[in-house]
Amino acid sequence: MNDGEKVLLVLALVAFAKFPRRGGWQKPAKGGRGAGPGASTVPTPAGGTTMWSEDTMRTFVREMANVPIDPELVLLSIAAASNFNADEYLGSNTGLLMVRRQDLSDIGYPGTPKFEELAAPQQIPWIARVLAYRIASTGGVVPRTVGDLAVMLNPSNPTITDMLRTEADRRAEAARGTMLYIQHHQLLQQVWRTQ
Repeated sequence: MNDGEKVLLVLALVAFAKFPRRGGWQKPAKGGRGAGPGASTVPTPAGGTTMWSEDTMRTFVREMANVPIDPELVLLSIAAASNFNADEYLGSNTGLLMVRRQDLSDIGYPGTPKFEELAAPQQIPWIARVLAYRIASTGGVVPRTVGDLAVMLNPSNPTITDMLRTEADRRAEAARGTMLYIQHHQLLQQVWRTQ
């Protein structure tokens, strides 16, 4: 595959990621998503995009305290990568932050259930471990932008690194203005004030 074909493939994957792969509305399955602390009990769009509970945000804040990345940057990256959709996946990337399955395996995730089958509160501790692992693997370089975080999480051919960074930053800017992100950001601020 030449570089031109790689660029076209990446663009096609990015375009594909913007459209839902499952349609309609569905209630969480009994005993699955929607069960347990911090989970939503209202019907959610297929794909699992929901507003996190205060308990889920507390889990996020607690776990991100162990990682040297600004939690606001990680929250915006989640909005850009999956729109808070815990069961998002594309190829070998999965979950809220679209982490690589290989990284999950490297840090000890057993692979069952599939990562995208976990609800947000169960994914967050694993995401924090993946972030710490990827920072360690880059010699301690801490990303400062959504694009830098996307590149760190998806080490790739240098010919597409700039394109990946640019697309992630573009999606972050688009996500920043959505009501779902604004509500999550306000909840993050509220949880920080009460700790």
